[in-house]
Amino acid sequence: DKTFLLVDVSATAITDKSKKAMPFTQGGLTIATLNPPPIGPYSIQLSGTNNGFFTGADENYDRDLTMEYYLRVASATAQYSALMTLGPAPVGSTYGVMTLYWDNTNRKNYTQIYTPEGYSNPHNGTTNVLTYGTWYHIAWVRQGNVYTLWRDGVQITSTTYKTYPIDLRNPTNTIYIADSSSTVTAQLAGIRMTSAARYTAPFTPPTSSDLYG
Repeated sequence: DKTFLLVDVSATAITDKSKKAMPFTQGGLTIATLNPPPIGPYSIQLSGTNNGFFTGADENYDRDLTMEYYLRVASATAQYSALMTLGPAPVGSTYGVMTLYWDNTNRKNYTQIYTPEGYSNPHNGTTNVLTYGTWYHIAWVRQGNVYTLWRDGVQITSTTYKTYPIDLRNPTNTIYIADSSSTVTAQLAGIRMTSAARYTAPFTPPTSSDLYG
């Protein structure tokens, strides 16, 4: 099993159900019971500048990678808000840091990869427009140097970009959910990260039975 993060949200806790069982510091994040996601009944509530993080991934990902989740955005006050971040890489490292953002002006997701050479936005397509108050399954797939974005099982964009390893060997703060500068009010559920290109053709988004099966 190449899954290295599988987030389970219960009525009382947010936990990693993957084999790594990484501990989670919940911070100011809360558990939402309203507007249940397709894998229901609970989700992570992002409200303002609250954030949390998993620790202990303890490896770098210089190979294929899939990051996926269900997302429902209610509102945001700033143009850009981080939803998830893989990193940070150690100072002076040749590894990159990947952040998934919410672009409130254009109502879309996009990625930003920070490298020693600067940063790039592999996915920032105009077709990635979302409606407030609606649940979507979002998947980001890196296969070699090809990056694809999927929404509800349909490919939205594809681009070629340099492949940088994503360093998660830092012993603390390795995978963030939101961050201290985020102003988005949203819900996340079904967060799964896999060191493989899980989606290369149209697919049916996972349900509670196959996501945790």
